[in-house]
Amino acid sequence: MAFLIYHLKLYVLSLFVTITFKTIFDFIRGDELFNSQALSFILWFPILFTIGYTLFTPRSKKTY
Repeated sequence: MAFLIYHLKLYVLSLFVTITFKTIFDFIRGDELFNSQALSFILWFPILFTIGYTLFTPRSKKTY
């Protein structure tokens, strides 16, 4: 189970990084990919989910 949770965190983080860089490059080129509400949700939800999950999930005493 910890293995799946670890990879879910990595997936969320990679999703955040990918969308952030794509949005930055589209902004530099002058393209509009998302409207402001969708962009705000897509950029903030993965990072807030990762932070919240990390802070409020009890840590196991096992070392992996």
